[in-house]
Amino acid sequence: MSPDLIDAFWDRVIKGDGCWEWQGPRLPRGYGQFIRNRNRWYAHRFSYTVSHGDIPTGYVVMHVCDNPPCVRPDHLRVGTQAENREDCAAKGRNPLNGNQLKTHCKRGHEFTGRNFRFTGRGNQRVCRVCEADRLRRRRKP
Repeated sequence: MSPDLIDAFWDRVIKGDGCWEWQGPRLPRGYGQFIRNRNRWYAHRFSYTVSHGDIPTGYVVMHVCDNPPCVRPDHLRVGTQAENREDCAAKGRNPLNGNQLKTHCKRGHEFTGRNFRFTGRGNQRVCRVCEADRLRRRRKP
């Protein structure tokens, strides 16, 4: 990577004693985006690559500080996606884990037996009663 590209990146970072926060564009979940010359990177992945080298194939960059806009190199580490999910769940930040703990859907139907199914997007549960009601309403002229 060119020194100009790296300088342009660090110009968008506020450095302090704690986290170094990305001040450029952010995604809805808080992760920074660094865009230059039609190339797009997650800011934390760019920071890790510049500071530590390439990210091994099959690994993700994890925030030790649990702060998505943080790009401080010593707050970042690599791990597998499974390790990232375990870390997330252990710290109570996993939205899928929260869904798995629910006993009822938002309309009060209990998640028991065959009354729910898992979506193709992981472990999100869908209430079959609500789903059938939604399909019935859709079919009515």
